Amino acid sequence: MAGIGFRQQGHQVTILEKSHLASEVGAAIHLAPNSSVLLERAGLSPKEFGGTLLERMEKRTSSDECDFAQEFAEARKGWQAEWYLVHRVDLHSALKAAATSRGSDGNGSPAQLLTGSAVASVDAATATVVLEDGRTLQGDVVLGADGVHSKTRQHAAPGARPVPSGKSCFRWLLPRAALRADAATNTVAAQTGTMIEWASADRRVIMYPCSGNTLMNFAAFVPDEEVAGGAEAVGGGSWSQTADKSAMLACFKDFAPGVQRLLEMAPEGNLKVWRMLDMPDLGGWTNERFALLGDAAHPFMPYLGQGGAIAIEDAASLAALFPLGTQRSEVAERLQLYETCRKERADRIRHFTRLNGRDPSGKQGPRPSGEEAMAFLRYAISHDEGEYSSSMLEEHLRVRSSL
Repeated sequence: MAGIGFRQQGHQVTILEKSHLASEVGAAIHLAPNSSVLLERAGLSPKEFGGTLLERMEKRTSSDECDFAQEFAEARKGWQAEWYLVHRVDLHSALKAAATSRGSDGNGSPAQLLTGSAVASVDAATATVVLEDGRTLQGDVVLGADGVHSKTRQHAAPGARPVPSGKSCFRWLLPRAALRADAATNTVAAQTGTMIEWASADRRVIMYPCSGNTLMNFAAFVPDEEVAGGAEAVGGGSWSQTADKSAMLACFKDFAPGVQRLLEMAPEGNLKVWRMLDMPDLGGWTNERFALLGDAAHPFMPYLGQGGAIAIEDAASLAALFPLGTQRSEVAERLQLYETCRKERADRIRHFTRLNGRDPSGKQGPRPSGEEAMAFLRYAISHDEGEYSSSMLEEHLRVRSSL
């Protein structure tokens, strides 16, 4: 998204990708109104790449009794944009195309995408990047968007590393048609646009649709030690670790038969597990002409549907703060302004995400009620980072010109 924003401002953009993009991994992701408004403004409509409207949320017990339900038909009338559920691969493909396409749409020169380009080091003072194969590239700004396992993070926050959260997540996708065809799961799959959570004292299962309501995304959260082989079996948080299906089923043996049937239908060989990581808030995200964004700056736990949205906000902020004509001498100051615009909000939403991820048992402290979570989400999704950062730049330039 940052590449799209900088491209549309008229800048020359180079994107360094460690992988060869032979295959994309991941399941589904929320694009809440605070992110979809920014995508739409950039010319990307989630409904054009399989975006599924979120219509309802439910929280249920492990015995399948409904504790809380929220319909969004009335609430969405006040949203600044729609709330979509999308497949990560579809989102990634749309973003890549928008950044690198050569259409004559007046959106600047296509970004240059260099795959197989793992970063070895960054010189923040000169905005120079050295790749592991020895190539050297230099620009005016370097942005580190290399995820929770970021190698570039050390250049803004030396010594900062993610730590285990204590939970691991099994994830898989199923065709909705398969659930509709099974007598035990037909009813729960009948509703479109519905996200459901089933929870007991220290574990939960979440299900919601994507890809135009044709696929169902599943995530099952359990204590690390209950994953086959223990915490070491899921390593350092890789998305692509194949899971032991029998171990997952054992984790939820006390859940209602209908929930267990959903788990039994998980595809052999395509069931993945990852050890979820968290990280303390960083002291700062920037260093001279270098800045972090996305999970490299603020890795999110998947308990509020805001991780991807906040990364998109970061990108929109950076693009707004660097209009064409920005001088190299202004880069460090603009990146500091970016941190001012973004860090407090990102840290606040991360904190509430952790609270929302607390176990219903209350051992880590009380988990917010459904009503409290909805109230916080209203704050999160009502923000427009493009407009906010633009206004912050306008004020910054006004003050600067008066000196």
